[in-house]
Amino acid sequence: SVSLSGNGSSTGDNVTYEWSTSGGSIESGNNNIDPVVNQPGTYEILVTNTDNGCTDTQTVEVNQNIEEPVSNPGTAAVLSCTETEVTLDGSGSTGNSPLNFEWSGPNGASGNTANLNASEAGEYTLIVTNSSNGCSNTETITVAEDVNLPAANAGTTAELTCDTEELILDGSGSDVGDDYSYEWTTGDGAINGDVTIINPEITAPGTYQIVVTNAATGCTNDAEVEITQDINPPTVEAGDPQILSCAIESLNLDGAGSDAGGNISYEWTTSDGNILNGNNALTPEINAPGEYELIVTNSLNGCTASDLVEIQQDLNAPISDAGEATSLNCDIEEIELDGSGSTTGGNITFAWSTEDGNIAMGNNSLTPTVDEPGIYILTVTNMDNNCTTLSSVTIPEDVENPEADAGEVQELNCDILDVEIGGTNTSTGDNFSYAWSNGSTTATTTVDELGT
Repeated sequence: SVSLSGNGSSTGDNVTYEWSTSGGSIESGNNNIDPVVNQPGTYEILVTNTDNGCTDTQTVEVNQNIEEPVSNPGTAAVLSCTETEVTLDGSGSTGNSPLNFEWSGPNGASGNTANLNASEAGEYTLIVTNSSNGCSNTETITVAEDVNLPAANAGTTAELTCDTEELILDGSGSDVGDDYSYEWTTGDGAINGDVTIINPEITAPGTYQIVVTNAATGCTNDAEVEITQDINPPTVEAGDPQILSCAIESLNLDGAGSDAGGNISYEWTTSDGNILNGNNALTPEINAPGEYELIVTNSLNGCTASDLVEIQQDLNAPISDAGEATSLNCDIEEIELDGSGSTTGGNITFAWSTEDGNIAMGNNSLTPTVDEPGIYILTVTNMDNNCTTLSSVTIPEDVENPEADAGEVQELNCDILDVEIGGTNTSTGDNFSYAWSNGSTTATTTVDELGT
C-alpha cells in the first residue's frame, strides 16, 4: 500500500477533500489529503471550497511493481568427517537488481552475501529481497550430516600357547564393503604379512588395534584386542639319583616333585635302562641302571618340560678266600682256617658254616678254629650293596695208625749168634720213624741177645 499526497491542493478550514478511484482501491483516508491505497489504478481528488461551493479535481495514476525475485540457495550439501564445512551457494538467485541476501540457520548461523559457510547440519533459509520494490522470496535448503563412525571390532581375546604358536585375528565384526578399509597395528606384538586385511596372522602376545575407515565419509573408528600368551612349562622333577644293588634289584623312580593335576601327564623314557611298569606314572618301577627321562606335559597349553635322573648299579662282589686246606691228625687236633685273602673293611662281614665239620670258635672271623674234618664255607658280605661271595676249603683228617711188624719169632743158637728182626708189614716211608727197645731207629734191627 502507498499514501497518495494531495499536499499541493488548497488547505484550510473551508476546504474539503474527496478521493475516488477507477480500478483502484482506497484502503483508508479517502476524505484526507493523503489517503492510503492498495491497488494500482487512477485516483481522483475533488477539492471543494465550502465558502463558495467551488470545486477542482486532479487525477494521479498509481502503478504497481510487485515482481518477486527468485531465491535459490543451491543444491543440498552433506557434512562428513572430512567435510566439516560446506559452502551454500545462493548465487543462482534471480531478480531485478539490486538484490539483498539474508541467510539464517542452526545455532545462529547468518549471512548477508550470496554464499554462506555452513558447519552445522540443519535447515538454512535464504531470503532474497528486491531492494527496488521490497519484494522478497524465501527458500530453504537442508544440510545433512553423515559422521556415523564405521563399526570396528577387533574380535575376542585369545591366547598363544606352546601348541598354538600363531593366531588369526578376527575383525569380521567390523563394517565390510567396498567403501571400507582396514589397518592393524601393534606396539608390542607381531603381525605377519598384510596389515590391511580383516584377518591377519600374529605370532606374539600384545595389544592389537584395528582402524576401520569409511572412504565415503572419511570417518574412522578403532577397536583393540588383547592377545595373551601362556608358554609356562610345567614343573618337572625326576628325583634324586639312586643305586641298584644286590639287595635292591628294582626300585621306584620318584617324580613326586613335579606338577600334578588333571591337566598334567607324565612319560618316562630310557635308552639304556629298563622300565618294568608305570612309565606314565610318577613312580615307575625300574630294574636296570641307566639314564631315565621324565617328560611332563600340561594339556592346557601344550607345554612340556623334562628332567633326567641317573640310576647306578653296585653289584661289586667282595672276594671270598677260604684259604688252603690243612689236615687234622693225631698231633694236630685243631687248626685255624685262613680267610685273610678275602676282602676286608668296615662294611664287610664274614660267616663260616659247615654241614659236616665243627667250628669250635670264631665263625664270624677270618680265622675260625675247627676241630673236625669237613667242608667249611666262608660267606663274605658287602653290607653296602648286600652282595655276597662264597668260597670253601676242605679240611681232611689223617689219624690212621702206622703198621708195626716185629716179624716172626726167631732163635739164637751156637750157629746163629745174631738175627735181624722186623716184619715186612711195617709201614715205611719218609714220613715214618722207628724206635726199637734196643735203641735202634730203623725199620729192622739186628739183635744178639735173647729177649722181647
